[in-house]
Amino acid sequence: MPSACAGYVRPHTRAGARADARSVGDVATQHGEARREIKLGAHQTKGSKGRTVVLSKRVRGEIDTHLKNRPNRNHDTPLIASQRHGRAFTNVSLSMLFKEIYEAAGIRTSLHSGRRTFATKLNAKGIGMRTIQKLMGHRHIGTTALYCDVSEDTLRNAVELV
Repeated sequence: MPSACAGYVRPHTRAGARADARSVGDVATQHGEARREIKLGAHQTKGSKGRTVVLSKRVRGEIDTHLKNRPNRNHDTPLIASQRHGRAFTNVSLSMLFKEIYEAAGIRTSLHSGRRTFATKLNAKGIGMRTIQKLMGHRHIGTTALYCDVSEDTLRNAVELV
């Protein structure tokens, strides 16, 4: 896995966010530490509506590790830069890069499946659908429900609660 992406794969699947934060300043404080929340502007989101992405302690640790291994930590520097021209990846090119990384590792999945896993795991732990909706940045709760798969174990456990 290219070192430029190693610190970003795991946080993506644990935060449920799209690959929208593109500069070091998007994810790091002035002191160089990972932010608790990432504020995305309307231009950084699929629905052209700004939102906040809340990061767990575990994800912040992954981002901190990635930032510590970077030679340039200026806020304007791309979080993940192209080796060819040094600019930030677009959402599409970053998604394509992850697809190549997954394929090279023999993993049959998509970047989007990380969002589905995030929603499903929260749902299985009893987190309310409205909270998952807000974390996912969905406008409609029906969209969120489509992301939440229900396992056989979850069904078995649910009936035992009655």
